[in-house]
Order: sequence, then structure tokens, then C-alpha cells
Amino acid sequence: MSSELFMQMLAPTGGERILDIGAGKGKVAAQVMKASGGEVYAVEPNVKRFESMKREFPAIKSSLAGAEGLPFADSYFDKVYTTMALHHFSDLDKALREVARVLKPGGSFVVLEVEPDSGLGSLFKFSGGWSGSTWGCGQGSSFGHGWSLSAASGSFGLKVRGPAT
Repeated sequence: MSSELFMQMLAPTGGERILDIGAGKGKVAAQVMKASGGEVYAVEPNVKRFESMKREFPAIKSSLAGAEGLPFADSYFDKVYTTMALHHFSDLDKALREVARVLKPGGSFVVLEVEPDSGLGSLFKFSGGWSGSTWGCGQGSSFGHGWSLSAASGSFGLKVRGPAT
């Protein structure tokens, strides 16, 4: 999925609260903030990446936290997204439960992730870029051991749809 398609699916607009989970150094969150003019929040569990984000993008409301324990009130965000981070989540069920908890009813959860068997996915595997045995995203994708985004997210009231092509 290209960054253009990601932004189309997220469709950020002013007046929204948007959360980036696994924000890294904050570059995508900064792009979303620029595109939306809304409030952008970010969580990142890695201290060095978090500190870099705070320095480079102080306007992003960032927290040192992981997907499995989001430090926000229920139904707080209009949109939640994660880019290239889902494979790092230590407990996917708990993370999806947290997404469902902080997302307003009718809100959007957008996931950008590389398929493990794609060319880029193979490059990540070869270079040691993957952490753990969890993979992929997209309609019908599996996350190792038969776990699928569609099946798991349905348990938490989240609906999965692929990009419009």
C-alpha cells in the first residue's frame, strides 16, 4: 500500500483526534497532522524513538506506551492507525481490545503492514527486520499460527475492509 492510498483510507480531517500506535520517530504522525490540521497523538514503546519524536515533532501529543496499554480514555479517538508496527505487538488480542476501547463508535482503524511473502517482506525477513512470528495485514491476511485480522478484529467489534481499488 502506498502512502497516498494510506492517506486516502485514513482520510484525516480537521477537528478529529487521531492516534498513531507504534509511531517510531513520528514522521507519519507529522504527515497526518499536516494533512488534517487536527489533534494527532502518538504512542511509541521504544525510549530512543520516543525521545527522538518528542525532539523533532513537539506538536505531536506523544506518550511512551505500547499498543497493549493505551493511556487514553474510552471512545477518545475518531481514528486510530498503525504503520509497519503490528508485527511488533506482543499481544495482538490485547492490542485490538485497546484499539476498540479508545476508538469512538463508528471510528476508523487503519493498518499499513507488509505481507511477509512479498518482495519487501522477504527483504525484512532476510535482514532480520521482523520481530517475532506475527505477520502481515490486509484483507484475508494471516498473522502466523492462523490468526487473521478479520477474525480477531470481529471479536472486538472492529470491521475489516481492504483498500478500494
